[in-house]
Amino acid sequence: MRAAFASCSEAHKKMNLDLIWEGAQHVCRMQIPKNETKTTPHVRVRWLMMHVARKRGYSLVTIAQFFGMHHTSVMHALNKFEKLGAVRELPELERYLDKPPVVIRPQRLEKPLLEKLPVDREGITHHFSITHKEGDEVKIFDAYLTVNLYEDGRVGEFFITAGRDSNAHAMFDIWAISTSRLFQRGEPLEFLQKFVGVRQEIAGITSNPEIRSCSSVVDYVARYLLKRFGGLEMQS
Repeated sequence: MRAAFASCSEAHKKMNLDLIWEGAQHVCRMQIPKNETKTTPHVRVRWLMMHVARKRGYSLVTIAQFFGMHHTSVMHALNKFEKLGAVRELPELERYLDKPPVVIRPQRLEKPLLEKLPVDREGITHHFSITHKEGDEVKIFDAYLTVNLYEDGRVGEFFITAGRDSNAHAMFDIWAISTSRLFQRGEPLEFLQKFVGVRQEIAGITSNPEIRSCSSVVDYVARYLLKRFGGLEMQS
C-alpha cells in the first residue's frame, strides 16, 4: 500500500515538473525542448529548473526521468549550479511558481466541411492560348480551362489541361486542386485576386480579346474566372 502511494506521489510530482519547466523558460526568456543541445543559455535553463525542483522535494530520479537523463547527471548538474551561486532568475522563478499566470488555451476550431458539388454539375470548358518567347523562339502555349459550378452558379472547382509534355503541368494541377478545395470550404471567388499579376514563365499575348496579355498562366486563369464568374472588371 505504501509503495503504491509513493508511486502515485512520484507520478503527481512528475506532472507538476511541467509547470517548473515552463516557468524556467519564461523567466529566462527562451523556449527550448527538454533535450536541446548543450549551449550555455540552454544548460542554464535546465540547471535553474532542476535546482528549484530539488528544493521543492522532487527526487533526483524523478527529475532525471523528466529529462530522459541518468540521475547522476542531474546530481552533477546541481553541483555545478551550486558552485555558480544563486542566479538572478531564481527569485523570479520562485515568484512565478507561487502565483503562476492563468493560461487560456485557444479553442481548436473545427475544419469547415467540404460543400460537395452535385453529381450532375453545370460547367464550361474555355480554350485559350498564350504567344510567348523562349529565348529567340516564339512559341504558342495551348490550354483548356474546365470550370464546374454549384447549382447557384458559384465556382466549385476548375482544372487546367495543358498537354502532358508541359513542364508546368504538375504545378497547374496542384494550384487548381488546392484553390478548388478552398472554394469548397467557403472561400469566395475574390480570393483569386491574390494571384492577379503573378509573374512566371509562359507570359505574353493571349487569344482572348478581353484579356489581351498576361504575366503568367496563373494570372490569366485568375483574371478570366474573376471576369466571367465574379463580375469583376479586370484590366486587360
